[in-house]
Amino acid sequence: MVLCTLQRELLDVVDKNESAVIVAPTSSGKTYASYYCMEKVLRESDDGVVVYVAPAKAVVGQVAASVQNRFTKRLPAGRTLCGAFTRDYRHNALNSQVLITVPECFEILLLAPHRQKWVKRIRYVIFDEVHYLGREVGVKFWELLFVIIRCPFLILSATIDNPDLLTNYGD
Repeated sequence: MVLCTLQRELLDVVDKNESAVIVAPTSSGKTYASYYCMEKVLRESDDGVVVYVAPAKAVVGQVAASVQNRFTKRLPAGRTLCGAFTRDYRHNALNSQVLITVPECFEILLLAPHRQKWVKRIRYVIFDEVHYLGREVGVKFWELLFVIIRCPFLILSATIDNPDLLTNYGD
């Protein structure tokens, strides 16, 4: 597979455990970077978690199926490859290495005092289609998620009006 410049740069970001805001057109390699991130976490340990935050619960099932079909890994007893967590559906959420969820459910997990041991296992967070998210839940909600995560993250979007606001957040 021949990688474009954007994809090579994104893989370098993930390899260095850094964060990035990726604003690029559809079909330009954003999804490839997110799968590479998942693969890195799966390869590094049986305990690390990558959280994929989808914009809506309809996307959660699609992404979970894709992840389940893309990766295979033998895990210790009690652990699974992929989990899902929405308000209506919860499957292996805390026993998986790749958790696919929606923003409001991710917030619940991050803030729950009795889930902090799980939170410490998170190695990467991928926020997908961020350009849709502000419309549903509001900017203040996303600001909270960006502030409380304590690991590198990828923010993926086809269009963000002002990506500098995200890259300079916290300065």
